Amino acid sequence: MYRIFFFLLLFSCFGAVAQGYENSSCFDVMYGYKMYHQKFGKAFNTLGDFSFQKPVRIIGVKETAGLEKGDGVAEFYLAGIIPTAIRVQDSVPAKVTGLIFGSAGNIDLFKKSEIFDLFFKMGFNLSCIRLYGSQELNQKNFSFAPKLGIEPRINLGRLVFSASAEYDYDLTKPRWKRAWFTGKDKMPLQKFWQSGLTTSVSIGIRVAG
Repeated sequence: MYRIFFFLLLFSCFGAVAQGYENSSCFDVMYGYKMYHQKFGKAFNTLGDFSFQKPVRIIGVKETAGLEKGDGVAEFYLAGIIPTAIRVQDSVPAKVTGLIFGSAGNIDLFKKSEIFDLFFKMGFNLSCIRLYGSQELNQKNFSFAPKLGIEPRINLGRLVFSASAEYDYDLTKPRWKRAWFTGKDKMPLQKFWQSGLTTSVSIGIRVAG
């Protein structure tokens, strides 16, 4: 799965660079939260139970290519899940980390404005959550999820501020798998779908093509 993440990141970078010769691009640093539809004990933020201290918190980089007015806009991001201490099944201490790769095609609903953009987003997220802390808990959960989202952006010259909200729907099997280089035994964990809402804020630099 990590090879898939690397391939998608490499592919998106080549595509964005090629597109950048004719169109302007924006490179962002992003920070945000994932709130799941399903509960995993009390370990993760959900749509009905949110705390700024709870996971899943993400930090990453994003590129938006094809920003010339009238063109379609392509978006790619790679975010890491910030390692955070949790309690699995509300009792067993562990930590959570992981990766999220996102890709989307965006339509600007305010094409005539030079300062304000409002993107409608449609694409997919590919993610992996990993638990660690002991041999039995060293497990991972993969997700492929189509998504819809919206992103307002403010353009102040080359400096760009944005906020994003996107909901994805996990289509993969909800089981946990053993991570590499672990023993045969693993702790039984509840099935977990990664469907949910991801919100983030970003600051970036616009580069003319």
